[in-house]
Amino acid sequence: MESGKRNLEIAITGLLIASAVLFPSCNRSDIRLQEGDILFQDLLPDTFSNAIESVTSGAGNRNFSHCGLVVRKGNSLYVAEAIGEGVCLTPVDSFLARSGERPSRKVRGGTYVHGGMPTVAVGRLLPEYMEAVPHACKKAEGYLGRPYDFPFLPGDSALYCSELIYECFREYGIFHNSPMTFRRPGESSISEEWTEYYGKLGLPVPEGVPGTNPGALSRSEKLRIL
Repeated sequence: MESGKRNLEIAITGLLIASAVLFPSCNRSDIRLQEGDILFQDLLPDTFSNAIESVTSGAGNRNFSHCGLVVRKGNSLYVAEAIGEGVCLTPVDSFLARSGERPSRKVRGGTYVHGGMPTVAVGRLLPEYMEAVPHACKKAEGYLGRPYDFPFLPGDSALYCSELIYECFREYGIFHNSPMTFRRPGESSISEEWTEYYGKLGLPVPEGVPGTNPGALSRSEKLRIL
C-alpha cells in the first residue's frame, strides 16, 4: 500500500507540472487526480502522432495525439487507454513518462512547450455530468484486451484512444462523433502522411466518416481543463 501511495504521489506531482506547462495562466496548485479524469497527451514527436496533430486541434489550440481515462483499481489509479497493443491499464506515472523530455518547441498559436516537462493536460467533467463516471469506468474495464483500431473505423470490436473514451461515456451523451478529416487546415487535399498510412493498410482514407480524436474531446463543453 505504501508503494501504491508513493506512485500516486509521483503521478500527482507530474500532473501538476504538466498542467502548469500546458495552461500556465491557470497557475493551479490544488489539482488532485481522480477517477473519471481524462488525460490528454502530446506524445513525443513521431510520424504517427505528427500526422494526428497536423489535422486536429485541442483545447487552447494545443496539440494532442493521445488520451486515456483515469480509473481506480484498489488503492491505485491507472489510465485505461487504447494503444498499439490494445486496450489496457497503464500506471499513471508510466503514462506521464511516455511524453518524455523534449527541447522547447513552437506549437500552434505561437506559444511554447518548455523542454523537460511532460505535456499532459487533465480534463474533468462538469459537476452535472459526474454521474456518468462510475458507468464509464466500468465500461472501460469491460473493454480491456480489445485490439487497437488502426484504420479508425466505427462498427467493429477494435478501439482507438478517443473512440474508447467516447464509447465509455456514450450512454450519457457526453461526447459526440463528427465527420473525420485527414486534411490540414486550409488545404483541399488529404495530407501525404495519411494517404501513405492508409495505402499501407490497403484501405481508402475514411474522409468524412464519423469519428473523434483527442483534440475534439478536449474541446467538449461538458468538461473543463484543470
